[in-house]
Amino acid sequence: MDEGEIKILWDSLRPCLNEKMRRLLAAGLSEAHGRGGDAMVRRATGISLNTITAGKRDLADIKDDPSGFDPKIRRPGGGNKTKA
Repeated sequence: MDEGEIKILWDSLRPCLNEKMRRLLAAGLSEAHGRGGDAMVRRATGISLNTITAGKRDLADIKDDPSGFDPKIRRPGGGNKTKA
């Protein structure tokens, strides 16, 4: 998969994904490419290398314990409080 194909895939799926799934997709694309994958995914998607690295950690955690995967991105109770 070259940089142009990664960009097409990324642009097609990005609106449907939350931030955690975007990290996982970027990390998966990078690992699938192999050497130089991080830089290629960064150029194609515009996301930072730190985000790709975080996605790789998330992927490693999922591989270690697939049953522990949680698609939620935030802890419960976060965000603005509802008005009473």
